Amino acid sequence: MEMISIIIPCYNQAEFLPETLKYVQSQTYADFECIIVDDGSTDNSAEIVHSFMVNDPRFCLISKQNGGTATARNVGLKAASGDYVIFLDADDFLHPEALARQLEHTTKRQLDVSLMEWSYFVERENREIVFMKHTPIKTRIFVSLHVSMLTRWGLDFTYPPHAIMYRMDFLRSLGLTFSEKIRYREDWDFLLDVSGIHGVRVAQLRDYEGAYYRQNPKGKTCSGSKMSKGNFIYLQYKCREVGFADFLLLSYRLSSEMVLLVGRMVKFRDYTMLSHLGILFRHWRSVLMLFGGICFLPLAVLHVAVRSVWEYSA
Repeated sequence: MEMISIIIPCYNQAEFLPETLKYVQSQTYADFECIIVDDGSTDNSAEIVHSFMVNDPRFCLISKQNGGTATARNVGLKAASGDYVIFLDADDFLHPEALARQLEHTTKRQLDVSLMEWSYFVERENREIVFMKHTPIKTRIFVSLHVSMLTRWGLDFTYPPHAIMYRMDFLRSLGLTFSEKIRYREDWDFLLDVSGIHGVRVAQLRDYEGAYYRQNPKGKTCSGSKMSKGNFIYLQYKCREVGFADFLLLSYRLSSEMVLLVGRMVKFRDYTMLSHLGILFRHWRSVLMLFGGICFLPLAVLHVAVRSVWEYSA
């Protein structure tokens, strides 16, 4: 049987970790290893993992000093022995059939990367879990995965890390790891690098919702201001690395972010968000990207308007 590695970075997630690990334990596909990388937690996350390890040798704990999500995922990736890998956050869930279905899809089509459907969920004060559908466009690739990643990620196209299965020898043969230079949007960065590889075999598993993403009030994307700031930080970082064609597409993505920033400022009456634009003045290439983004604004306004109508009428 094929082995699947599930890598979970964990920093002070004791509140949610037990449920996440129970969902992993309930998988109908049993040949997996679950590597939890404790990234310097100060709560009892490690004790929770040990309680699972006592009765289930498929769970493993690696402890390290705090270094961020990317460093934790890379440590787990280095230690993993599976043929395939999924990166699961410590507060999210996998459907019990997720490993079985995605592995079948990946092997049958001989894929390097498999994407599956997903949904949001929130947990009420009484511990009731409520699932929320997103608009279908959020998981539809237009033109190519790489173009969608460059122009639409976080706008009207998104996949959480645990909705993606990678073939391990594909990642290792190319030396693909998460960038440790950034602490924002490392999942966007990783999949963007993967999607830009010539000949990468990617397909989407349709009509099956296997990944559940928690809307965590403590997370990096819990507010409009945090989302905008994180996106600006990432865009100014990434524009320094890409070629001309990708630079133009990132400029377009920046124009959409500027439109969203204005909308968030008006909605929340928080005009301090305008300071996020200052992030773009840290490097000459991001300043150039800003001018490109301004040129794309008419198209971006139309894009965001159509996206908003589609989302709120769904």
